[in-house]
Amino acid sequence: MTSEKLVGSAIVVIVSGAILASATGRAATASGDAAESDDTLAEITVTAQRRSESLEKVPMSLVAFSNKNLEDLHIESFSDLQYVVPGLVLSTTTSTFQSQNDIAIRGIFSGGNSPTTAVYVDETPITIRRIDLAAGSGSPSPDIFDLDRIEVLRGPQGTLFGSSAMGGAIRYITPQPSLDTPSGYSKVEFGYTDRGAPSYAAGIAYGAPIVPGAVGFRVSGWYHTDGGFIDIQDPYTGEFVKRNKNATDTYVFRPAVTFSPTEALTITPAAFIQHFHSEAPNTYWLSFIPHPEAGGFVSGDLVPQPQTDNLSVYSLAVKYDFPVALFQSDTSYLYRKYNGDDDWTHWWAPIFGAGPFALAKTAFSSYDLNLIDTKAWQQEFRLASKDPNSRLSWVTGLYYRHATQISSQLIPPNLDPLTKALFGQTSLQYFGVPDFIYRGQVLNSYTYYSTLDVSKAIFGEVTFELVPRLKANVGVRVERAQVLDQHQINAGPLLGLTYSDVFAPDQNATPITPRAGLTYQYTDEDMVYLSAAKGYRSGGSNAGDATQNPLCLPPAHAYGLSSVPLAYTSDSLWSYEFGAKDSFFDRRLVTQASVFYDRWSDIQTPLSLTSCAETITVNRNKAVSRGFDLQIAALPFEGMKLLANVGYTDAYFVTASYGALTNGVLPLLNGAGDKLAGVVPWSASLHADYSRGIGNLWANAQGYVRADYRWVDAPPKANPATANYDPAIGPYPNAAYGTLNVRAGVKNGRLDVSAFVNNATNANPRLGYSHVVPGDPLYEAVAIRPLTVGITTLFQF
Repeated sequence: MTSEKLVGSAIVVIVSGAILASATGRAATASGDAAESDDTLAEITVTAQRRSESLEKVPMSLVAFSNKNLEDLHIESFSDLQYVVPGLVLSTTTSTFQSQNDIAIRGIFSGGNSPTTAVYVDETPITIRRIDLAAGSGSPSPDIFDLDRIEVLRGPQGTLFGSSAMGGAIRYITPQPSLDTPSGYSKVEFGYTDRGAPSYAAGIAYGAPIVPGAVGFRVSGWYHTDGGFIDIQDPYTGEFVKRNKNATDTYVFRPAVTFSPTEALTITPAAFIQHFHSEAPNTYWLSFIPHPEAGGFVSGDLVPQPQTDNLSVYSLAVKYDFPVALFQSDTSYLYRKYNGDDDWTHWWAPIFGAGPFALAKTAFSSYDLNLIDTKAWQQEFRLASKDPNSRLSWVTGLYYRHATQISSQLIPPNLDPLTKALFGQTSLQYFGVPDFIYRGQVLNSYTYYSTLDVSKAIFGEVTFELVPRLKANVGVRVERAQVLDQHQINAGPLLGLTYSDVFAPDQNATPITPRAGLTYQYTDEDMVYLSAAKGYRSGGSNAGDATQNPLCLPPAHAYGLSSVPLAYTSDSLWSYEFGAKDSFFDRRLVTQASVFYDRWSDIQTPLSLTSCAETITVNRNKAVSRGFDLQIAALPFEGMKLLANVGYTDAYFVTASYGALTNGVLPLLNGAGDKLAGVVPWSASLHADYSRGIGNLWANAQGYVRADYRWVDAPPKANPATANYDPAIGPYPNAAYGTLNVRAGVKNGRLDVSAFVNNATNANPRLGYSHVVPGDPLYEAVAIRPLTVGITTLFQF
């Protein structure tokens, strides 16, 4: 092959950001394998519209990464994924509660409660309602290993994916067992973090036919431990108690078997089992450290803060290939068990108006224990047209979900040391409420919350070619969404309740979420589209530790509320999008761009009740989110691949919101045009990959060098005129920052060995800057992993 022919056939295809072929002419298929081709490109098939079709033909802003892309970009977790998908943000975990996280696409944050971004493992939604007690837990995040692909769908997906897909959906698609060909690969990795502990990872995946053409299996296992880099120092003595405390370990196990008793029928039972454990959060102190170390992260939290999250998804997929349509039944059961501790020792005194070390001589310590238990059954039946080139294509289906969740929080111990030191009274004398005894343990606060979510839906979408190259699509979902049996138990002096056992009112809604659009495919590889879609999420109730606690009334009144509301209703948004997908120069330059405009109504808004350390949700205000995203992939010369992503989001409140009139002053909660908190305006990344043959050094070998630069903007400036503005924190609790990752390696046949440097510039942005209450002089922040060097070995077999 001449070099001229190589360059002419060196096709780089990027569909929503994922490089799917390389300069060697090896095109990645949907299963992650590669097929040799000098002048053709294997198309990627996705199921973003719940039917199989070429990714390039999907009229929406869609990012897809094959397993090879994930390895090339060293993406091993969701926190890695957010840096290469414009408009996708994982909120910074607060230094107060390590378990709270939030996924946003295009600025649509949940703010707690029902999520606004749906996350799927194959056809099973794994996002859960976040119940706000005094704390709460976000949805689980799958680890990334042995995936066929990841699809990130931007914009509302309520028509095909239902509630909680207001901002978009993220789909982890696993490889299906092959009935014909064995395949597998292994991965081993070692890394060392600056001023931290070593990290290790190992995984293996293998699949093969058991009865050729009739029965096949695939099984994979992945384990990694990430060494800690935050030290624990006793703030009273200055003694280092524990080095590298924030270590984590994770394992993932996935078996699957496919039976094909007839050519038209396949049956695939599978399981996805994940365990995550963290010894401590990635938070560190910015004050009151007696002996800080230059370049180090140190915390003074002495109480252990372990966090364990176990997720299991068991599924059964049945597919039948009719002559004109494909039927699919997906049945799944999800079980998630979470528990996590947070150190409260230094929070109590500031909450009651004293300094953080007012109890230094009492040996007083305290923590909370959060327990989350979720069980969910899901069933979906779908029927979809088969021919993607037909003038008429369609999909229709039925959906049912039954999910129960139990959440509880226990906060020991007796608060006598606190109340005696601050007020000269026992806890009983000060609060007038006795401690609550739970299974022999003395608690100052006990909360229990159980709820049942039931969803039933019918949905469908039709695409029709009006004239050659011009298609129209229209779809709708009608759903019956119920939040039932919201049982709450609250007790303890901190809550001002001896014992309370209530049921919050049910929430019943019948949302209708349509979608419509036009697509003009003006060449076989170039298209423009226009779409409008609606997103929705269910309502819910506020926890009884706020609704029945008299200590919560003063701040509720300040927000203009006559009482703490028992419930809140659903919210929704309409989104309008215009986009284009194009290729140039014999498909050596490929672009995708979209602009969007969202109107969000009756927003489920969290309100902080500082006097009782609680958070509630109310429906308040309207917002607009607008912006664009752009992806560019290019092959400027032989062996070089470039990928650039940039996204911009401007999310703001439409009107001002005020609290109750106090002393002749109307407190401003947010001004018209104020930006939504936590929404990052700009994000960008640049990936460069250069490879060439080094046969003179090692026969048949190819060397490569990769560099990734990822940049995240700071959230917009907070409005100092608002009533809840904290001047001590300032307008920017999160800083803008960039990270540079570099990798160099060599491939030879099935072996790939590389060395890497992540966060090569040792960026150290201040994120999640906070303190418990205004006036508290103890400040904390959240750290990203410092400079890390390591080596990775991949072997395919």
